Amino acid sequence: MKQLIQALALLGLLGIAGLLLLFLAPSWPTLFGVLVLDPRAFITIKSLRFGLEEAIIVVFIASVSEAIGQSFVLFVNRIPPSRFIFSLLITSILYAFNFGIWAAGLWLVTILLFRGDTRLFEVASTLGFSYAPFIFGLAIALPYAGRAIYILLILWSVAALAVGLTVLLNISLLHAFIASLLGFLVLLVFQRTIGYPFIFAVHWLTEKLLGVELVIDKKHLQKIVDSGINPEDLEKDNGEETEEEKTKNEALWQNYLTEMSLFISPISKKFLRIGHHLEVIKTQNLKTVLEYVGLGFLGLCLILLFSPAKTWLQEGFFALDDAVRLTFDLIGSSLLLLFLGLFLEALTSPLEALGWWAGWYSPSRVYAEEPWQQLAPPQHQVQRYIVYLDGICQESTRLKPYAQNFLAELYGILPAQVRIVGNIMPYSTTNRALTDSERPLAGFWQWVETNGQKGHNGVMALINLRNLFKIVVSADDRYGPIFNQGSAGVILEALLHNDYPLASKIPITFIGYSGGAQVSLGAIIYLKKFLKVPIEMISLGGVFSGNVGFLQLDRFYHLVGERDTVEPIGRTIFPERWPIAWLSYWNQARRLGIIKIISLGPTHHNGVMGYMDGERTLADGRTCRQQTVDTVAKLISFP
Repeated sequence: MKQLIQALALLGLLGIAGLLLLFLAPSWPTLFGVLVLDPRAFITIKSLRFGLEEAIIVVFIASVSEAIGQSFVLFVNRIPPSRFIFSLLITSILYAFNFGIWAAGLWLVTILLFRGDTRLFEVASTLGFSYAPFIFGLAIALPYAGRAIYILLILWSVAALAVGLTVLLNISLLHAFIASLLGFLVLLVFQRTIGYPFIFAVHWLTEKLLGVELVIDKKHLQKIVDSGINPEDLEKDNGEETEEEKTKNEALWQNYLTEMSLFISPISKKFLRIGHHLEVIKTQNLKTVLEYVGLGFLGLCLILLFSPAKTWLQEGFFALDDAVRLTFDLIGSSLLLLFLGLFLEALTSPLEALGWWAGWYSPSRVYAEEPWQQLAPPQHQVQRYIVYLDGICQESTRLKPYAQNFLAELYGILPAQVRIVGNIMPYSTTNRALTDSERPLAGFWQWVETNGQKGHNGVMALINLRNLFKIVVSADDRYGPIFNQGSAGVILEALLHNDYPLASKIPITFIGYSGGAQVSLGAIIYLKKFLKVPIEMISLGGVFSGNVGFLQLDRFYHLVGERDTVEPIGRTIFPERWPIAWLSYWNQARRLGIIKIISLGPTHHNGVMGYMDGERTLADGRTCRQQTVDTVAKLISFP
């Protein structure tokens, strides 16, 4: 019920923004013209009867959309559900306040440097409509792509403002950019001088109304997420490194210098020591470059779309036969619906992890018991625990038949001192099945499961898609630490449910199949810190990023079939897996000898001739599953 009320409140806020957008219906052509940077749209804005009022509405809609897109900050601060929507409204009010100050500053710049007869409402109207790209601010919340989208929206909005100023002031595009920058500088100066008491008062009032101490500083937000502490505990932290942190950072820095000694001279090393406060130089710069390359490609597409090429495409389209045009219209509509569905799924994929972090949802402690678990030895005889995380087709803590058969065979050939933990839902920070009654969409997933049992495999692909986005969430810079901590908690609870003694230091081996490898690697970072036990991992065609828990592992075995077309996705889409990402955890672990890649011969990722196929045989007479079981069993070591 709590989730339903919170969802309805959020829909109500979006509904208000939607109604305001409908109010702007007569101005939609103008709004579209702003989005495509058409100077004629800004000429129309000057003649609008309620131009300023409509501009303010655009700013409000953009502020609500961006506030939701940036709501990660509110989740990190553990805002209660009852006050979450209220905090979004406060954020929107501050957004509007900044708009007013920026408009005033921009107006002062224009009358001092360009035209003395410029009216304030004309500048404010132009500035307000230039916020139009941030109507899509919801997309900032998308995992892995959100930061690049945020940069794109900023550049898009600045470009719209520059085009508007060229029309309003009859100046060059360069002068328009300069005026925009100077106006923004006025806003920054105001925020840090005259406007600071107001901003401080609003911040203080917000904390009182929300009942939490709101942390917005990026460094402190990162510290909260990394350590799992409450925002209130930051006051007890003087911000200095502990002796343990200093020792660890110094060791990492020395390791970095050692690795770079092949490429830099001794003189260069002295200059690099200036950056010691950075602790460890990671691959963030590489990711930033790739994001800008992607933005450049997107910009090229926009130029082609909004240039004369668009007219040529339209003329060619209307020259087609009616039946052909109808076919293209149907295909286009279907693709649009598919895109909207994917967008909505991607947008909501981090919500469960964020809600768990904020304390909205509690984890489930209901575990499905598997037949092979009856073979488990008494607790005092166990010498190694094995944690198995399945691929993206899993929808509950009960494993699929192929996974049950695999673990049963593995149990049969391993020594008796092993206990396997496999009753985990890897793609949920609450360990709840998709059909759990606590989930708002439980009915929908029950329908999917029912149709899947009837042989409608296409419907079951929805589960794969849902879990696929969870992998992206785990790899994301913002959501990953939260999701991975939740996954670590779920795995720890499952270990305790299977009688794992915390003080025993019994080693653990993870087996991650497909997307389960990413979830395992993300959770290992926190499990290693808490348990302080030897941990090894075996990846079965794993799809994972390169900046997860490789350095926390004693060994990492990556088993790959020669005909696996899914595994290469991970080393393609995640830049940290590329050889040029010299300092990624993946490449560091490879140089340190932690990682070993093993071929499984002519096997596929799944299905016929897949790793778990127990029917088809290889050249040596073994089934694909037998080969996988034998290989995994040989890699599991014992004290």
